[in-house]
Amino acid sequence: MLIHRWLLATCTLLLCSSANYCCAQFAPGHFAAELKFEITGEDVELLTLDVLLPKTEARRQKVLAIEYSTEPQVVFEKDGQRYAQFRFDGVPAKLTVTFDVEIYRYDLATVRSKPQVGKESTESLAPWLLHERYLEKDAPFVQNIAKQLRGDDRVAVARACFDHVVKNMQRKPYIEKEVGGLRSLYEKKGDCTEFSDAFITLCRAKGIPARNCTGYLLGPTKDTPKHDWAEVYFEEYGWVPFDPIYAQFDTPTSFNDLRPIYLAVERQRRNAVLNLHHFWAYNTVNGDAKVKDTFTTISRGPVSKPKDEKP
Repeated sequence: MLIHRWLLATCTLLLCSSANYCCAQFAPGHFAAELKFEITGEDVELLTLDVLLPKTEARRQKVLAIEYSTEPQVVFEKDGQRYAQFRFDGVPAKLTVTFDVEIYRYDLATVRSKPQVGKESTESLAPWLLHERYLEKDAPFVQNIAKQLRGDDRVAVARACFDHVVKNMQRKPYIEKEVGGLRSLYEKKGDCTEFSDAFITLCRAKGIPARNCTGYLLGPTKDTPKHDWAEVYFEEYGWVPFDPIYAQFDTPTSFNDLRPIYLAVERQRRNAVLNLHHFWAYNTVNGDAKVKDTFTTISRGPVSKPKDEKP
């Protein structure tokens, strides 16, 4: 009897500890992060640097403050993205951009409990169904895979696409050269970009709007904090984020669940403002320049409650 009670108490304690750990993993966070640039070169008369900035997004992320060691020439928006443009009259030069943000849990489990109000038009969704470079949804090889992926509704079909990528692709360290969804599905390997491209390509092949999301992972990472994940549109839920590569090795991450560690800055696969680059791009007048960036999470704490909210 005593042994039975001890086992029961031990199991209860383990279950409670596991539940508390899980809750902590999905708790919203208040983060401070730094994006630093070191610019070197020779005979550079002028260098302009365009940097993507995060924006406040309802239920996902809140930008409390952005500070700059050098004030930007201009902050502007284009195609839904926000940028800061900096000007340097000669190099070497340094720049630090500091972000103060709150990140909230936003995933399929969250939106199912509180669906989004309002739907996007057919016209606004059309770009996210296209066959394009890196997202070759009409390629015969992709279509052959897509025909085997089925489900009772769009969420189930997207789940089949997600599971195919997670189960069949092998995670590799960061790869500088981009190869796209078709080649990623064929070679069955890649980093976060290839996993996302493969998933988005399959979703589009099944007639489900899907797009790339680029940003930073806040907190410790196994590789670079720069990250690509995917978003899929469901009529009843709106745009929902998914991360197939993290679902392969990050225990709390799954088709339904995402930890609140994603700071989004971009939703274009090929950004014309940045000359088809990601995160930032630069131009020079004369000379040659090299730009190196590092992104670091400085701190994490709990989200502050509004003054009128009871503890």
